[in-house]
Amino acid sequence: MDLVTWDNSYSVKINSIDEQHKKLIDIINRLHAAMSEGKSKEHISDILKEVLDYTKYHFTYEEELMQKAGYEDLEGHKQIHNKFISEIENFCERHKKGDLFLSFELSTSLFDWLINHIKGTDMLYTEKMLAQGLN
Repeated sequence: MDLVTWDNSYSVKINSIDEQHKKLIDIINRLHAAMSEGKSKEHISDILKEVLDYTKYHFTYEEELMQKAGYEDLEGHKQIHNKFISEIENFCERHKKGDLFLSFELSTSLFDWLINHIKGTDMLYTEKMLAQGLN
């Protein structure tokens, strides 16, 4: 069972970013399912790596669009992104060390962060990007 399904209230009105957010939700749902089903440590490690790699890709893409749009708080947004990347890297490290409580904490933390970030700070750049024709 998925923890979160896409809801139009998560849309930032930038199609490419919405699609990337949907993919992140899908990857995190797969991670949660793998943990819930007791999949192997290696299988979960592979999905964690996918979460980390795709998040880095998404943040780079988003930051490039913000720069093109002349978004005023780009540096602040980058700092938020960098902090979250560090948190994911910490989860990966804890998983390697066999942290047994990681599953629940990871699933809820990733989803809470993603949804709050989308509905909060990501919504702040929407108007600027749309005004620049970056959809």
